[in-house]
Amino acid sequence: QLELDADNTIKLVGSGSVNGLLTDLVIDHTLSSPWQIESDVGFKVVSGKPRVTLQNSWDKVFWPINKPEMFWDSGIIQLAGGLDGFNAKIAGHLEIPDLPSISVDIPVSGTFDSAVIDQATLLVADGTVTLNAKANLVEDFIEWQVEYDAQAIDLEQYGIGGIKLISNQLNVTGRSNPVEGEHNLTSDLRIELDQLPAIEVHTVASIDDQQIQFKQQGQDPMAYELEATVSEYLHNPKIKLIAEWAQISWPISPEFNLVSNN
Repeated sequence: QLELDADNTIKLVGSGSVNGLLTDLVIDHTLSSPWQIESDVGFKVVSGKPRVTLQNSWDKVFWPINKPEMFWDSGIIQLAGGLDGFNAKIAGHLEIPDLPSISVDIPVSGTFDSAVIDQATLLVADGTVTLNAKANLVEDFIEWQVEYDAQAIDLEQYGIGGIKLISNQLNVTGRSNPVEGEHNLTSDLRIELDQLPAIEVHTVASIDDQQIQFKQQGQDPMAYELEATVSEYLHNPKIKLIAEWAQISWPISPEFNLVSNN
């Protein structure tokens, strides 16, 4: 039994088997209640180096047990390799209250001191999120890139009428050094609305133990520059803000009106 709190418990029911030697071991396990999860684990010593394989798969996992609200369907977790190199994968379909459904496919590879996420994809509502990341514990850095691409979204389903989103593209890149406390971020956003000029925004931000710097530029038809600096933010914050623009008009075109259904 797995204890949840003083008033609730979960009974985990399953069966398994262990076969082989200490240098070549295979473990099979099936959890039958409250979820149905198949698990296969292998351990083998190759040329003096331990190698591990792991696979967990299921049709549906839910939470809470008594009144399910979150679901993870067609899930799989895989791992193969050792300290000198490994490959892993997490995939499935997530249903979370008040959020769009998400399909996840995240491949990870690496070694004991580094890891790489290459072309992980998340299918969210009408768009696709692509993630690339690299971490190195020896050189103390983390690099990452997130791209979001959505096409032809009818915003009326989100309570905004009269607008059709033709394209929405967001590209965010970053590099962090947790040891030095330095973090840098760059983002580019492009939004195309039906029969309206495209909106483009470029943002650069950096943070260290002394200050936070932020700069943003918008292109026509919303041309502006916004620059902010927050110094001594950990003790006695000082804020400097500069905003410049030639002309910003709303609505973007005379025929365009923003109408809320709420």
